[in-house]
Amino acid sequence: DGKTMAVAGAQPSGGGFVQASPIVRFFQWEDGRELQTLKLGENTEGFVHDLAYHTDGHWAGACSGQPGRGRYFLHRVGEEKPFFTGDKQMPNCHSIAWHPNGTRFAVIANEGTYGQKKSMAREGIYPGNTSPIHIFDMA
Repeated sequence: DGKTMAVAGAQPSGGGFVQASPIVRFFQWEDGRELQTLKLGENTEGFVHDLAYHTDGHWAGACSGQPGRGRYFLHRVGEEKPFFTGDKQMPNCHSIAWHPNGTRFAVIANEGTYGQKKSMAREGIYPGNTSPIHIFDMA
């Protein structure tokens, strides 16, 4: 909308294996005043990899951290927490985008079971990851 800037990333807590809480900071574009810092989970949830603005005034985001962690979310600036979080449905999210009709969005998430792959690797099998596109309707 040209009024708000969103900056995505993480607040690291230490360690070498994605030990960080996903963070989005919202700023008023005109004067740089911070409007909100949104913390989206514990220090295993990782980074906010992508944000997409919706013309209705809310944001969609995708985050990922340690294997099986992360989520996608929908948030209105100023509200205490997201009004929708897809953490139980699909972890390891990396990208999110709105369809031009505004009622559909796509999420790319890395799929695979870490424990299963670790077990397979012991047997000399090294399966690749997949990152399918998941489509959701808001209507």
